[in-house]
Amino acid sequence: MGRLLGGLLGALNGWVLLSLARQYLAEYWEAQGQIAVTGAPMSVQLTDVPTVSFTGTYGIIFVIGILIAVLVLLISSDRLKPIL
Repeated sequence: MGRLLGGLLGALNGWVLLSLARQYLAEYWEAQGQIAVTGAPMSVQLTDVPTVSFTGTYGIIFVIGILIAVLVLLISSDRLKPIL
């Protein structure tokens, strides 16, 4: 379980690092004049957006429940018993 969680966190970390590097290079090259960003004018309009927040519903309870379940699984695993 620990290896799976570590692999997922490592993949997420790598994705964030690559996204940040790509954004940095795009802004750097744009500032140097090596690339030009062009696009058509665009307008976005949102309608029928719910006004209830995520924390106002049972969604936050679900997230907290998942986090507690993961912690219980990590603590009860055989790999952590010798450490504790």
